Amino acid sequence: MPLSPGARIVNDTIAITGQAPALLLIDDEVNILRAVERLMTGSHLRVLTFTDPTAAIPLFADPSVVVIVSDFRMPLFRGTDVLARARKDNKFARRILLSSHVDLERDGDGVADACVHHVINKPYDPHLLRARILQAAVDARFDALVGRLPSLLRSLQLCASEPEVKTFLSEGVGILGAEAKGAGIDPADLRWSAWGQELRQAGSFPEREDSIIELLLSAASLALTRLSMESGSAREARIDPLTALLSPQVFQTALGRERQRAIRYGTPLSIALVDVDRFDELEERSGSNDGEIPIRALAQILRRSIRSIDVATRRTGRGFSVLFPGLAPQHAAAAMRRITGLIAGWAATTAHWENLTTAVGIAQFSADETEVESFIARADHALGYARERGPNGIAIYELEVKSKR
Repeated sequence: MPLSPGARIVNDTIAITGQAPALLLIDDEVNILRAVERLMTGSHLRVLTFTDPTAAIPLFADPSVVVIVSDFRMPLFRGTDVLARARKDNKFARRILLSSHVDLERDGDGVADACVHHVINKPYDPHLLRARILQAAVDARFDALVGRLPSLLRSLQLCASEPEVKTFLSEGVGILGAEAKGAGIDPADLRWSAWGQELRQAGSFPEREDSIIELLLSAASLALTRLSMESGSAREARIDPLTALLSPQVFQTALGRERQRAIRYGTPLSIALVDVDRFDELEERSGSNDGEIPIRALAQILRRSIRSIDVATRRTGRGFSVLFPGLAPQHAAAAMRRITGLIAGWAATTAHWENLTTAVGIAQFSADETEVESFIARADHALGYARERGPNGIAIYELEVKSKR
């Protein structure tokens, strides 16, 4: 049965879930899509295929997309135009063009504009194409790791706990396609994914990846050594036992550090105060003292949704604070909209808490402020304004509250 125009021949949903690296294949010839999909069997790359480039465009910006392969000549689009758009949306993904010599002679400038990393001539050599895709996946993940390395290393500073060190390893080493076995962090204990092993066996795994891994493991080892020298009470003082978020004392330390960094480098710093509304009413209706259930669930959503450089704490019995280094208020608000959406989804499917809502107030740190209290007070003012706007409201002090005064 022929496919309808633009139909995808694998996967039923356009959403990419999880962190497994993804390969996007774009070609109007279904036979080529299926052939390349078979070629990548066992690579541990999630293969997503499209006959219509417009159906693939929404996925270009997804961080799990590491390689984009496009045919050059399609009925309504040129592959160079498609890859040029991908370049704007995803600076780390590698772009590969399938083309004939004639196409390249006619549009050499387009290849340059799209910053194509590899051009594979048709008819392609299957072994060469597979090797190019695997190498491109490693290169893309390496560049993404280099971009995140400063924030990953900062996560091992004063605030790091043992679970955070393990998260660090998962995010850092995992980007390169390696997984630590158990709790060990010795380089000998690394188990490479299938595509990492294949590149190593072919002698194509660059030494730079090894150097980055050594840096990550060294930093993690130092952090674990420091933690092992602390008393149990000192470790517990860092983490809130109910939520596994940082304690308010550690949050204040991180806030002071990030304020100094924002002043030194002239980068934005935003804070979000989150309150759970109708908490007492819903807990009373439930007929049981189960108020810890939503607090734990919301804290888990926060931990999984924020970046490694963001800092979160439980500031009150039912409120949270999140620090967003490097983010302007609008971007912090976008992050919080995603988080409050996840919270609303959890509440909608949890008995007794279906009507739970949140309010979020956001403020941006100003270098003119000498007291941290004024920074937090403005976010608290925005929090009150967000609550007045209705359920799940989000307000930014600089953009909304201040203009009303």
